[in-house]
Amino acid sequence: MKKQLVLMVVMAYAIVSLIGCNAKDGLAGPPGTNGHDGMDANTSCLTCHTDSNWNLKTTQYNYSKHSLGTTAARGQGNKYCARCHTNDGFVEIVQNGQPWPAHEIPDALKIQCQTCHKMTSFDFTGDTVSKILRQPNPVVLNYLNLFDLNGWKSKNTYDFAQVKDSVSSKVNNLCVTCHQIRGATSFEYTDTVGGIKTTAYTQMAYFPLGTAITPGDTATTAKGNLKKPTDSVAYLLGRSFDVHDGNQSNLRYGINGYDFGTPITTAPRHHAKDNCTDCHMNAWDATTHTGGHSLVVNEDDPACAACHTMKLADTLALTQANIKTLLNQLGDLMVTRKMAKKTTSTSGVVSYTILPSHDFLGKLYSNIPADSTVLYTNIAAYNRTDSTTGVLKYANNITRTKDTDLKNRIGRKWTYGELGAAYNYGYINKELTFGSHNDEYARKLLQASITWLQTH
Repeated sequence: MKKQLVLMVVMAYAIVSLIGCNAKDGLAGPPGTNGHDGMDANTSCLTCHTDSNWNLKTTQYNYSKHSLGTTAARGQGNKYCARCHTNDGFVEIVQNGQPWPAHEIPDALKIQCQTCHKMTSFDFTGDTVSKILRQPNPVVLNYLNLFDLNGWKSKNTYDFAQVKDSVSSKVNNLCVTCHQIRGATSFEYTDTVGGIKTTAYTQMAYFPLGTAITPGDTATTAKGNLKKPTDSVAYLLGRSFDVHDGNQSNLRYGINGYDFGTPITTAPRHHAKDNCTDCHMNAWDATTHTGGHSLVVNEDDPACAACHTMKLADTLALTQANIKTLLNQLGDLMVTRKMAKKTTSTSGVVSYTILPSHDFLGKLYSNIPADSTVLYTNIAAYNRTDSTTGVLKYANNITRTKDTDLKNRIGRKWTYGELGAAYNYGYINKELTFGSHNDEYARKLLQASITWLQTH
């Protein structure tokens, strides 16, 4: 009986204690502080991290080329491409400060939200979560810096931020990290295939390859190597001066074109103080699926329509038409000079293919009909991705074949001026906007190329 009584007393004490825990008339504790930097989650986190906001941004992004594009596969098998074609590669180069990831990433993911945004960072200083950028810092440009198989040899940085003290206004640095003239995709090495010693040349957009002279530096001695536009140069098969499809920033800022020794300047741009996102993330249009995180310019945004009637005979449309005319004029000049050949597709699309002056091993291509049976060293297979491992095999297979372009060949070494003109053609053609980002620089660059070819 005593044991039962003791048990009942203990239970009663426990019940009273629990009631006391929930009582509302106890002493109030000291006032709590808001979140980081005194900010309340309801006024900071929840302005962005809501289902409606998240779903809207996701819907928009699903219409973007970053999301719809299929080039992630290229980055999965090639670490040089992975830096910009995959989420994993981009995150790695931002973290390690190198020009490319340490290894191939066969299972890399395509570009997604966390590629550009630090999704786990809650530093609200001067910004909100949606605008925290993974890469707001000055950019090490591929084009103007040196690197080898071990990484960067020089790391001069360039700050493209419009407002230096605002994280959100440093978005241009994020964009330019990838949207610039590409760097090397392979390095110079030698190999022996079938008893033939071969050299795989560096494929990069530096101009001219093998010298220290770059566009805009043709009148300056660099490392004791001065090359004038009229100096000769062997343009070998396998060497690439392709700027790639991402040099939008170079055109926007009017840099890195070949200027034939006379610097090309442009007036301050109308949109010079804008961020990339001012146009490429303007007002979202749910009907046309443009604007917002689609990154496709919404041509009906009132902010644009105030100056542009982009779907009619607008100045932008006229600008693009003029640039295309100059591109075709330069292309035809290169064909006449036997620097390129012209083809027209069944749908009427005209294209110009630049023709090297020498084969893979440095033998001059002949343009004499009697030499139609001469064999030249050609590339049978470039570096390729292993279908089993997904890792790139760095090996160029070569073969000896007759030249099917004999009648189109120049039959001599090129000049650096000719190479510069061909480079400028690719610079504007591969930029893809036909002068939209800087019509004056595009026009002057093409006209300088046309004039030089006409007068030399």
